[in-house]
Amino acid sequence: SSGYDFTKLYTRSTAVPRTIQSADAFIRGAYADNASTTFPVIFNVPLIDDTVLLSDSFSGLAFFRATDMASILSQLVPLRQSLFTNTVVMQMATELSFCAQDLTACAITMYDPAASFFSTGTLSSYPTVNANYANLKQIALGYFKLIYGYDSTLASDQTRGSPGQPTAQAMLANMNSYIAGTMAYNFIHYSAHDSTVSPLGVTIGDTSDAIMLPPYGQMMVIDLLKDGGAYYVRGIKGAPLQAPGPHTYTTEP
Repeated sequence: SSGYDFTKLYTRSTAVPRTIQSADAFIRGAYADNASTTFPVIFNVPLIDDTVLLSDSFSGLAFFRATDMASILSQLVPLRQSLFTNTVVMQMATELSFCAQDLTACAITMYDPAASFFSTGTLSSYPTVNANYANLKQIALGYFKLIYGYDSTLASDQTRGSPGQPTAQAMLANMNSYIAGTMAYNFIHYSAHDSTVSPLGVTIGDTSDAIMLPPYGQMMVIDLLKDGGAYYVRGIKGAPLQAPGPHTYTTEP
């Protein structure tokens, strides 16, 4: 379509300001040529009820994180010790003016603001954090792999299920509805979090670093395509350059 039509494009965001803003920006950017007539319609539900896009509301995953966090952090201690001295962790915490008491949790937590400053070109204002940015990325990646990983040989993981099943099942239901002719939309757009992307990636078999630790603006496109009488699904992922300026996406299967 040459113009925005909310009856054909369904947009749902988590009920968080930044994801609502992202959804709005995506639509306005996609229909920039029709800016004067583009008024995005963005749906959401209360966070506690969002069992499609918010992994904190997925009962199995939320229970696992709540009950096993001490074990998760203890498993990451060797990695943290190989990446930072205790002194470096505390120096970074001082520069950022916040941190958890546990050194491992502290190192994990600091990746998020560091990534924010990196993407805005201001990380150099925090010299110790800047010097250790690559290592902060590694400890955060290790954490995400532990909390969102899935091993089909483990009884506990079999009971819990793969972490992104709620999102994947919602997407599958949308596809089946479209195939059955009961779906009014041509395009369904979700705006969510890294904690949505990583579990979904694990569920559909993509555990690459870009999915397990998504950069800002990470995109996952799941296309329902038809060849003759057969339908098939194609996945594409991509992200923009993590720096100020024009944000051209680089995509890959």
